[in-house]
Amino acid sequence: MSKLLTVSVMVLLSVFVQAQAIQYARGDVVRLKSQANGDPLPDSRIIAVAGDHIQFSKSGVLVNDQVVPDLSKRLLAQLTAEPWEQVVPAGHYVVVGERQDATGTVTYHGLIPGSNILGSVNRR
Repeated sequence: MSKLLTVSVMVLLSVFVQAQAIQYARGDVVRLKSQANGDPLPDSRIIAVAGDHIQFSKSGVLVNDQVVPDLSKRLLAQLTAEPWEQVVPAGHYVVVGERQDATGTVTYHGLIPGSNILGSVNRR
């Protein structure tokens, strides 16, 4: 019986380690871990991956000198209010998520470690 338990634990650990090694690409829609207060985060789109040069400026949101398409006017205004640029470090992603409600709230998540991504979202 103890051999069976040992094998089960090894299989579970192997699956968990594999799940952590997932690489996401620009454009993937992902679900992030909830905020500390337990509020759910909106599904978010990856706009930059490790090694990408990202820049927020009056010219817009640029990744590797290419404009990021399909950002709402409100989100674009929020992101470009203050100039910012960085090369995305290893193991990190830049994600944006929007939640429009009665107050017109717009959410930007920013530089996120890969460990905060629960998985990709497949919409049918």
